[in-house]
Amino acid sequence: MNADCQITALPLGEFRMGVEGFGAGVTVKSKPIKCLEKEIVFVKPQSAASSNWHEEFVEFSADGRFLLLHGEFSTFVIDIEGGTLSLFKDTIRSPNGIWCEETSILGRDISM
Repeated sequence: MNADCQITALPLGEFRMGVEGFGAGVTVKSKPIKCLEKEIVFVKPQSAASSNWHEEFVEFSADGRFLLLHGEFSTFVIDIEGGTLSLFKDTIRSPNGIWCEETSILGRDISM
């Protein structure tokens, strides 16, 4: 983990039979990002044995500026220097079970 970032998995309950979803508590440079706390970001693998299992879904850019959260349905990019959160990839599902992957979603960054 990066010294400027702290990430915790926050249990949200079962969202699919036998599958528990977790939100992400993210603190960057002592500033909390609260918008991911009540969204399903992570799903705990059945093989997870330690309390920091969610760290396998976290990646830092080579220069340390960006934090990537590889979630179950979305990939989020956090700009540590700029203090912004962007949605990079999203899985969109319809009530009929049709889904698609959207990549490189452009638009405004979500301010922390």
